[in-house]
Amino acid sequence: MNWLIKIFFCVLLIFFSVVFCVEIFLRIFLPQPYFENHTTVAFDLPTAFQKNLDVKVNFDSFPFKIITDSHRLRSFQKVEYKKPPNTFRILCIGGSIFAASGVNNDETFAFYLNKILNNRIPGQKFEVINAGKNLWELPEFYTYLKNEGYKYSPDLVIIYEHRGEFSTMDLKKYEAEEFRAETILENSVRIFVKEFRFNFYLNRFAVFALGFIHNLSFYDSLFNHFHTFRGFEKIYRRELNNIENFFDSESEKTNISSLVSSLNLPDKSKIDWVSPNGSIRDSLLKNVKWDVYSLALDQFINLAERLNSKTLFLRIPAREEILKLNQRSESAKLTSLKERKSSAWLDFFEPMIQFQSTQAIPLNFPNHIHWTPAGHRLAAFMVFNALMEKKIISFKGNLREIKIDLMDSKWIDQISISNSRIKPFLDRMGYTLFMEGIFQKNNNQRAEAIKTFNDYLQKFPKNFEVRLQLAIILLEDGNASRALNYLKPILDFEEDPGSSFFYLLGKTYFDLKEWDQALIHFENYRRHYPKDPKIHHFLGLIYFKKKNYPEAEKYYLKSIKFKPTYTPYINRLGSFYFDLGKFESAQVQFQNSLKLDPNQAKIWLLVGLSYIRSNKLSDSLQSMENVLRLDPQNSMALDIEKKLKETLKISLNKAK
Repeated sequence: MNWLIKIFFCVLLIFFSVVFCVEIFLRIFLPQPYFENHTTVAFDLPTAFQKNLDVKVNFDSFPFKIITDSHRLRSFQKVEYKKPPNTFRILCIGGSIFAASGVNNDETFAFYLNKILNNRIPGQKFEVINAGKNLWELPEFYTYLKNEGYKYSPDLVIIYEHRGEFSTMDLKKYEAEEFRAETILENSVRIFVKEFRFNFYLNRFAVFALGFIHNLSFYDSLFNHFHTFRGFEKIYRRELNNIENFFDSESEKTNISSLVSSLNLPDKSKIDWVSPNGSIRDSLLKNVKWDVYSLALDQFINLAERLNSKTLFLRIPAREEILKLNQRSESAKLTSLKERKSSAWLDFFEPMIQFQSTQAIPLNFPNHIHWTPAGHRLAAFMVFNALMEKKIISFKGNLREIKIDLMDSKWIDQISISNSRIKPFLDRMGYTLFMEGIFQKNNNQRAEAIKTFNDYLQKFPKNFEVRLQLAIILLEDGNASRALNYLKPILDFEEDPGSSFFYLLGKTYFDLKEWDQALIHFENYRRHYPKDPKIHHFLGLIYFKKKNYPEAEKYYLKSIKFKPTYTPYINRLGSFYFDLGKFESAQVQFQNSLKLDPNQAKIWLLVGLSYIRSNKLSDSLQSMENVLRLDPQNSMALDIEKKLKETLKISLNKAK
């Protein structure tokens, strides 16, 4: 027995000696820095919150606290699985917006919605649960609801999508229990898909290892004090869900990405998607992500229905769209496969943009889609109104009396006050001044906006976004030379200013008629966005100015190819042919444009002039009559019509 004890202590001594040596080696040669260790594997998801967190963290320059309960929720109240009697329970499942980077638990969308429901609808109890986590998207929403969320017996589930979700959407996560494809016509297929599964490619050994170390009662102490411990955890985290390592031949048999790729469809192929719940007709291959998302979303709603829950689906705009920093991006064409009384959609785009146009309250953190506390509160108010209007929640009383008027100063003050904690940080970084300038610009107070932005640049001369805004205002005012003074310095301090900058710089040189410089920067933009029709249009204009007519024609045709129903591009090509004396070609383009929009007086005039040059006087007269139908006082058309009638009358008399 004694020899066994001796062996045990020898092994223990050797183990601790090795660990000690490794620890010393790592500290000297390979120090393991601290990293964010707030996540763990739970609910078959690799990125759940750890239990019972209470940590101070920073989101950019904004401090906040992450506090989680024993259910891994960023909860602001005690939540049990069993629903209390006479309680309407709402489960908010989302990614980083609901997880609420930068805000405390009592500044989240779920907190404010919970508060307003209980305050505005007396006699009924509401419980709103925040089940948001960074990096979660629809596959995670579904998996969470299926494995954990159902335990709360929610009456309503709220989820959302935003523009960035589709740029990062990984179809490798989407698998189908059944997938069949059949050719309908050339370049047209019907795909039957049944029952999505979501594969996160978890390495089971890494799952076990992380689960074991995260459940150690002295985990925090080990993580904080030992480089060896942090090194092992870093390895396990890296290997946890490495898709490239675990995407094997078995996955390829059911994976949507592989199955669609294996069909070898041309880019312009049409697809009919068919599922047990409904179908998506005449879609395009380029929309495959939107279509798969729609089918998976429908499956999520099915799951919620089986749990006797309703679903509210939110569509969330980006910060740039709310502030009108750029044009609204093309929205994903999501399809509800069948009408359901159990689900509703709410588009935040117009309401948020409208509110931000009247108030300079920051709804988003600088350079992020994430909401500030004010953004969370506004979203909660808008959802409350939608729940009432769509009768998702029944209530007694007058809808007008219970709804929140977002133009009322009482509610605006509440939204504004929500940002009190972060306001000193916003002021310090100049974001309050930036928002004032944006507000002035969007309300056409251009001189005031220029002054505000210049005041900002006195403190932060290298701010990229403010320089862009000043350049946009000055370009719209026709002052390209001043705009250039704000844009050129960006090249000295911004290593990668981005494609939108090169487009704006190209446009500035274009307005200055510096064709070669404009060409350089437009080409730089085109490398990033080769299918953007407006860049091909500008390249066509530049090559026309440089008298390189074959190149001009090539780019004009490309602009139409990528936006075939946009009449200004068609008209530009028609005018190009007209200027070159190719009147027959001009007439074809003008007629194409007029088929799309017959109420273009200027184009009827141009096509009439081209008919005169082609000696088609009767056709020209008809065109002039169309001009005068739309613009009765057009002096040129009146004069030409008069002369054409006289000429045709003389010709008719001669013929007799």
